[in-house]
Amino acid sequence: MSRSQVAARALRIVVAGAALSSGCGDDPPLERSCGGETVGNCRAYEYAVVTEASVTPDGISPGDPAVRAQVHVVLDTCGEQAPMPHRILVRGLASRVGLPDAGPSTMVFTLADLRDDGSTDGDAVAKDGIVDVTLDNPFFDLPASTDVLLRFEPRIDLCSGEALEVPYRTGPRAP
Repeated sequence: MSRSQVAARALRIVVAGAALSSGCGDDPPLERSCGGETVGNCRAYEYAVVTEASVTPDGISPGDPAVRAQVHVVLDTCGEQAPMPHRILVRGLASRVGLPDAGPSTMVFTLADLRDDGSTDGDAVAKDGIVDVTLDNPFFDLPASTDVLLRFEPRIDLCSGEALEVPYRTGPRAP
């Protein structure tokens, strides 16, 4: 290889490196996924972002079988390009007092497994990015007046999108 060929090759490598570092690949994961790219463990069009989530009413009493919870979730997705409707795994994280010598620990528990499929638990429209459902009391086994961090995580198969965490406080224990 001549000196000019080596110099030209080195220049191409420098230009390619500059292009990579100038912002290519810096797009948000959802934008990349909807553009047909694999993002982390998500195949093209699977990635989603939870932008809003809530559980109402406030202060649901643990152990009260008469109370129902309204769960509202809004997703940004690739819409109809998604290979299937997204699931939204709703988990709770709360502190609990352990044994006297163990101290407090964190418990993680599943509250609901929702679907944006137009049918499960009353979801209205498949793949519209909105889930509004009414569920039985999801806090049945918690102590009274517990601070819970609710984590809403969008999923398709092994793909986990961008979750949203929302604080919630349960009410007094039902008699």
